[in-house]
Amino acid sequence: MTGGVTLAYQVHGAPGAAPMVLLHGGNADGSAWDAVVGGLAESWHVYVLDLRGHGASDRPGSYSFELMRDDVIGFLDALSLSGVALVAPEPMGFTVPEHEIRGPIVRQLNAPDPAWRDAVAAITCPVVVIGGGPASFLPQNRIAAMAARFPRGGLVTIPVGHHVHRDAPDAFLEAVRDLP
Repeated sequence: MTGGVTLAYQVHGAPGAAPMVLLHGGNADGSAWDAVVGGLAESWHVYVLDLRGHGASDRPGSYSFELMRDDVIGFLDALSLSGVALVAPEPMGFTVPEHEIRGPIVRQLNAPDPAWRDAVAAITCPVVVIGGGPASFLPQNRIAAMAARFPRGGLVTIPVGHHVHRDAPDAFLEAVRDLP
């Protein structure tokens, strides 16, 4: 439980391996990672999280990127996880059907707090941004610009559309399996 919200999660892989946390997109739950979790678990101790309001996690009625961030930090603290590889899609909200979730999150996507952009420069761990190429509904120039904001960021394009981890699991695994 983090901040009064119980988050559901699954664990895969060897307990002694480096930890990896998989976060899903806005219209999904942890099962979105089913196509790749086995491959990732060969090298990592993988935690597949259901964010608040998704899957088997609590539905508290309050949703924002900040609350979800705090939930993830609380989850990491509760399990004493550090040095975690965090794998997540482009920020959620584009396809979330629940009106009470969609409004606040879409407002944050359309007019993000400038502090978020500035905070990216402070992220010093390696970051791999994976774009889905021209078939993705996300503008790939935005994906490239996001990757360039990270001091140790890289961009990998796998031209299969938005759900790269689902539609090209082998290529996705190749891109993330050997993260430092």
